[in-house]
Amino acid sequence: MTYVAMIGTHELLIILGILVLFFGSSKLPGVARGLGRSVTEFRKGLRGEGGEEGAGAGPELGPGPGPDPGPAPGSGDETCAA
Repeated sequence: MTYVAMIGTHELLIILGILVLFFGSSKLPGVARGLGRSVTEFRKGLRGEGGEEGAGAGPELGPGPGPDPGPAPGSGDETCAA
């Protein structure tokens, strides 16, 4: 016989009771709301939709300027006299 692990009504009630004991009945809606928002943001991230660091959030920039080469030769900033 194959046993399929499924969560039934009794298990859900036990889990809900533990959550109420752990978080309290007044904070439980806020915890569920935060969990729902987290799942939504995670799904948006998987699809690549917008977001703070998502693709297409701004114009594509090329590489920045290179290192500063210093003063040009013969510009009058020579410190050593020969």
